[in-house]
This record gives sequence, structure tokens and C-alpha cells, in this order.
Amino acid sequence: MVLAGTSTSVEDEIKKATHYAEDYETGNIDFVKFLLYMSNVRQGLNELLGATDQHHGGLLGEDQIEEALGPPNKWTRWAWNEWQKTEQRLDGDKDGEACESLH
Repeated sequence: MVLAGTSTSVEDEIKKATHYAEDYETGNIDFVKFLLYMSNVRQGLNELLGATDQHHGGLLGEDQIEEALGPPNKWTRWAWNEWQKTEQRLDGDKDGEACESLH
């Protein structure tokens, strides 16, 4: 998918990330270079998708994610908590209603 006004696509950025990960796994690049290259890929994706709040690596809205990746094909009541570095189950009426309303 190429977004209007861009010379690259989300798929191109994902291919770059995959290539860099493979290079790191095979020992062709060291960890510092891998982090640097992946940071560049993340910045490119953020620019393509119009991410906001760069403080946490870029936040995307649901519509931006769906435009880039397509409509969801599966729903879960689990979410990753970036600050606690754990998966957490979404419980309660508010979260449950939010999950159900997305179907």
C-alpha cells in the first residue's frame, strides 16, 4: 500500500525491517546497527501513517492502522501494557463493550 504523496509503502518498510532482522540474526550487522536501522524504519512508518505523539514511538489511531493493514479479521480481549511489559486481559463493562462494538 502506497499512501498519497509518498515514494515508499508500508510493505516496503516492513520488508526493510525483515531484512535488517535477518542480517542481525545471521551476524551481518551488530546489535547497535540493528537498533539504528530499526529506528529509521519506525520513523518511516510513523511518517507514512501520520503517527502522533512521537514521545512513545508514535501513536496511531484505529483508522490509520486499518488503512495501512486492512480491516481486522480477529478480536481479542488481551492488550499489551507497554509500561508494565505484560499482557493484560481487558475486563469490565467499559472494555467489554468497546471490544464488542468493534465487531
